[in-house]
Amino acid sequence: MNKLISIMSAAVLTASAVQIAPANAAPDPMVYVPSVSFKAEASDYARVLSDGSVVINKRDFPKDTDLALKCSIYVHDESLAAGVVTPQWKSSSPLLALDNLVNVYKPPVEFAYAQKNDKGELFARYTVIVSNNKDLNIMSFVCMSASMSGDTSSLVPYGEASDSFPLTSFDVKIDPSIEEGDQKIFFIVEDVDYENQSRTEIYLNTEDGDRKLIPEVNDLKISIADYKLGDVDEDGSISSADATQALIAYSELSVGSEVSLSNNQQFAADVNGDTQINSSDATAILAYYSYLSTFSGETPLSIEEYTK
Repeated sequence: MNKLISIMSAAVLTASAVQIAPANAAPDPMVYVPSVSFKAEASDYARVLSDGSVVINKRDFPKDTDLALKCSIYVHDESLAAGVVTPQWKSSSPLLALDNLVNVYKPPVEFAYAQKNDKGELFARYTVIVSNNKDLNIMSFVCMSASMSGDTSSLVPYGEASDSFPLTSFDVKIDPSIEEGDQKIFFIVEDVDYENQSRTEIYLNTEDGDRKLIPEVNDLKISIADYKLGDVDEDGSISSADATQALIAYSELSVGSEVSLSNNQQFAADVNGDTQINSSDATAILAYYSYLSTFSGETPLSIEEYTK
């Protein structure tokens, strides 16, 4: 009986401990560093890989159509102490022109720090300022808690977290004449165009006042390429030979050797878009080759459609 009582007592104490255990506290704004990042949308000519980078395939460029990569900016602030958020960003090439920056209050749209009144209508509780310097190919977005009402508290997220919704969105207009190679859309954290240039900053409200800092930044890598997915040997068709090439590249990577494939061939071999070349890619290529070999209809699925 005493043993049973001891077990029951322990269970009660454990349950009590679970009930009174405090929720995970927000990070200390005195030391915490938020981050900002880009997120791009996939399209017929833009492939978003698992690490968030983008591959623009020139081979798939549509004719007589404006090429625009849709992008959004997200703020990751677990401290929920941000009172001012000021991302500034730039393109590495004038052939990737920044355009169509969304002013979240014209008309009001749901965004990271949107607010609704009692009627469920979006309203301008916070001050928002947007800017697009087309000469320097720079965009900026300022959102601050200070408003006409004199409110200087921390920004309240519209969703459960600051990154439940994007801060804003914009387009990257791609000039079809752009050459193959790596480009990027990057947050400005140091002087790149002129002295004392405005930078990406976040102000956190602390017990000792505002703490101004440069957040961690996650730039958007954009690779301009020309390839046919699955056609690793670039002979114009997809066959078992392409799977073999993918396996050879996988073997080279496994032992730390230099990959014998060109950049375009590596993009062609990474069928599943996980930024790695491995046996899964070779298997997918073989499966698609088998599908093509037995297809008897008029128009087979593309390898992109087949592997979805």
